[in-house]
Amino acid sequence: MLKRLSAISIVLSLALLFTRCQRPSYVLEQKKMAEVTKDMLLTEAYLQQNYLPDSVSVLYYESILDKHGISRARYDSSLVWYSENSYRLADIYALIAEDLTERKNLVDTFLSDSLHRYRLRFERPYEPTKPAFRVGA
Repeated sequence: MLKRLSAISIVLSLALLFTRCQRPSYVLEQKKMAEVTKDMLLTEAYLQQNYLPDSVSVLYYESILDKHGISRARYDSSLVWYSENSYRLADIYALIAEDLTERKNLVDTFLSDSLHRYRLRFERPYEPTKPAFRVGA
């Protein structure tokens, strides 16, 4: 009887553990969450550089959510769930970093190909030497 009770408690605890790790239906799938989060991060970087008013910032964020066809509540609840499951959030940021690295490499390739094709060179502009400052002269 005691063996049965302990076996049942182990099975129930494992079942509870596995249901806790499963993604609920209202949470965005990992790839979609990575796409939306990447756009949010890029928008945040743009807004920090350009010092736009808060009302304009809100419109930028809402346009991202409209582009991906999700609501603010769904994105926020997905972000909370992924934050509670930090290993999955780390996977999302790894996907974002991988995508941005691929894009950077593509732009670098286009730039180097263009420089080679048109035989462009960048040289430092001429800077005349500045006279030394003398005290008491």
